[in-house]
Amino acid sequence: MRALLELRERLKAFYGRYTSVLSIILKFALALGTYLFINMEIGYSSVFTNIFAVLIMALLSSILPVRAIPLFSAALITVQAFALGYDAGAIAFMVMLLLLILFLRFVPEDSLILIFLPMALYCCAPEVVPVCFGLKKKPLTVLSVGSGVAVYYLLDMLHRAPDTLKTYGASDYAKRLQALAGGVFGNSEMVLNLLTLAGVLILVYAVRKLSFNGSWLAAVIIGSLFYPALILLGDMALGMSHSLIVLAAGAGVSVAA
Repeated sequence: MRALLELRERLKAFYGRYTSVLSIILKFALALGTYLFINMEIGYSSVFTNIFAVLIMALLSSILPVRAIPLFSAALITVQAFALGYDAGAIAFMVMLLLLILFLRFVPEDSLILIFLPMALYCCAPEVVPVCFGLKKKPLTVLSVGSGVAVYYLLDMLHRAPDTLKTYGASDYAKRLQALAGGVFGNSEMVLNLLTLAGVLILVYAVRKLSFNGSWLAAVIIGSLFYPALILLGDMALGMSHSLIVLAAGAGVSVAA
């Protein structure tokens, strides 16, 4: 135990000594991973998929506040969507503009949620994010959770857009816009995940605020189990299907994190 305490103190001292350098390195790594993830999903523009362009954006992000990463990400998503088509770009622009207004107006300090939640959904362990941040944030953070969910399903829609649009002619703008918009705004799975993850965050926050020993651990366990339980109920109500193994693995990762 003494060795662990000594290690913790040494790490704190090391971080305190090199805070500025470590902050730049961490922001660079976080930005690079985020931009590569976006390009992996919707790499339609050869210019912005180029690794040198990605590195330049990551370098700029490393010397700016963390909130610059969601802003650059929104710009990258919009540009990639316009590279796919004007209709896809218009949908992406409207969604990202709305989310950025909510983000900058109400929850500008929740950049990490917007960054991590789409990747957590991709990895099938989204409950990790509201469980971790519900321990420290306030209920208004549900706006960030909802925005992160919307970003993921926007990326998913844009990823599938070529297959969706190939049944329509290039001049069928109304039908193409309707099909693309339906992939985001008419997505029942997105609504289910949005409501469930928001519920997880509020539940974790409420349990954590209770005054009893082990309330933090209880909040983590309850929040981690709440997500798969609600998803399974949603599956039965909406006729969807999620893997029990994947849900159980996500809950395990959430508790361990």
